[in-house]
Amino acid sequence: MRSHNPIKFMKIHGGAVNFIEPSMSGFVVTGSADKTIKTFDIFNDFKCVSTMKTTDAVFCGKVLENIVIVGCGDGNILAYDLDNGQCLYGYGVD
Repeated sequence: MRSHNPIKFMKIHGGAVNFIEPSMSGFVVTGSADKTIKTFDIFNDFKCVSTMKTTDAVFCGKVLENIVIVGCGDGNILAYDLDNGQCLYGYGVD
């Protein structure tokens, strides 16, 4: 720890990570400019548990229990179920 050397290298997204937040179930949820949301199991060597496709780059988000709500670059607001990775609903702009 005091050497300041990284203990693990891992590419998790193909674009800038604009959103990262823990969930209540021991996962880390990330959103990226590569148009994906990913969940990682922090108790299992940061193994990727699910990948969810979005309509555009993810710029912000919030985890609410087992749901993640994200704002995308195209103006859409999307909600995903973290238990199964399915999109629950989306609100778009004209």
